[in-house]
Amino acid sequence: MENQAENTENPLENDNRAKLDEAELLKMKAYIDTLKDKIEEHPQIIKQIEKLESEKEEQLFNDTLKLIPRYELLELRFKVKDTNIDTKLYYFYKNNKNHVFIPKLSSRKWKNINFVDFIWLDILESLRKFSCPHETIEKLFDNLYSNELADIYLNSIKDELVEQLQTNNNENEENKKKLDTIQKTLENKKLMRTFDEFINSFYFVVTECLEGKVKNIVINEKQEISYDHRGEPKDALLILPISKYIVSFVKDETKEWFWKSLGLFTDKELDLLDLFKEHEYAYITLNQSEQQIKTLNELKEILVLKKYESMKVTFKNNDQVYHFYK
Repeated sequence: MENQAENTENPLENDNRAKLDEAELLKMKAYIDTLKDKIEEHPQIIKQIEKLESEKEEQLFNDTLKLIPRYELLELRFKVKDTNIDTKLYYFYKNNKNHVFIPKLSSRKWKNINFVDFIWLDILESLRKFSCPHETIEKLFDNLYSNELADIYLNSIKDELVEQLQTNNNENEENKKKLDTIQKTLENKKLMRTFDEFINSFYFVVTECLEGKVKNIVINEKQEISYDHRGEPKDALLILPISKYIVSFVKDETKEWFWKSLGLFTDKELDLLDLFKEHEYAYITLNQSEQQIKTLNELKEILVLKKYESMKVTFKNNDQVYHFYK
């Protein structure tokens, strides 16, 4: 009788469980109804999430880019119409399936070109005029635009920041933020693929030219390519001084806004250019010698390629003397 009593269920408990189950079911129904509403909104929600993620990645990219020396050279400031290459020719090169001469990478929009690309397009135009074989141009392009350097370069910036923080006993909050930015970028595979498209061998070549180093592209009779020749090798078929294209760019007054915003000149150098333009009778001597700078374009070349240590500026009919140092 005891066992029978134990197995007997209380009718009141059954009733409560039924009510409880009903309440749970009502909650579940309400939740499902909510889900149905959200499912209808799903595409829009996904779009909003993707937009927010994209904006966050773009901001992280820009924050990281600004940690790179001379980052302005990598910013996409130019459109095809701003360059010296014919638009139709640009698209011909870009869409050429047999030979690739134009950066054709996932993060680049067709109308966006940075300063490194700008100089390459000028070089490409010279190669075309000299009837350089397409195979040689493609080999040069592949060499100059070789990527997979971003990881090494950004890690070197990270190591430098770590060293600075250790030296300052971790008290530099600004460097901590920079280090956090670099770390987040290095951990983001998608973003690192983008940086690989920006930080290429040619970027380093251009920055070296802007520091006063001589960098030439040399193509010999065998269509072999080499760099950094100061002289003229006997078997050289074509020598292209990269600095020549940078100088041509800053001599072009229609590009003044660009070369000012790109940081090709320091503020002091820009002041000196303005001074030379304002005073017709300015007399500038270079490096404590009698070498005189006579034209504005000559002054631009010396300044942009850092071919000076000091300058002395004097004026006819004026006792003022300005001393200018790098």
